[in-house]
Amino acid sequence: MSTRYAKEFRDRAVRLLAESRGNYASETKALQGVAKDPGVAAESLRRWQAKADTASTAG
Repeated sequence: MSTRYAKEFRDRAVRLLAESRGNYASETKALQGVAKDPGVAAESLRRWQAKADTASTAG
């Protein structure tokens, strides 16, 4: 597991994705658009989102 990005950074990017979804036609477009701003790969953001979803349903 990579520790390239701080947890706070990842959490902020996931929050931005959640807040921005309505501005995009699809989940893929939202991931691509939101990932550009902090300069991360859309796939990284997708994985962070999936992990956050799993954590929120587990606890």
